[in-house]
Amino acid sequence: MLTTLIDEGLICLDIAANDKQGLFVELAARLKACGKISNQDQFVRDLWARENLDNTGFEQGVALPHAKSEAVLQPAIVIGISRQGIDYGAEDGLASKLFFMIASPAGGANHHIEVLAELSTK
Repeated sequence: MLTTLIDEGLICLDIAANDKQGLFVELAARLKACGKISNQDQFVRDLWARENLDNTGFEQGVALPHAKSEAVLQPAIVIGISRQGIDYGAEDGLASKLFFMIASPAGGANHHIEVLAELSTK
């Protein structure tokens, strides 16, 4: 499933952002540029709404920001790498460097659960 949700335009090997808000904006801009979302600001707000429920930073420098959103036109995953790391609030206290941002349509299937499960096993 992962390979069907990622394309070359959705990979950022050198994230410029240095905080969570900047990360959300930068990766959401890639989704917008690739035609996966209709409204970047709405998608970022939905990411924050999800993040406020529970932090999506995990151990060993990995974070999985995700949201179901009315702004999502087509399910997608953006992969980003931050060379300097971003304080994401991970349980181990380490900066996050590898990001998998999952965009899911609000009314669609819960494919993001399958994606999260697949990513966690990798």
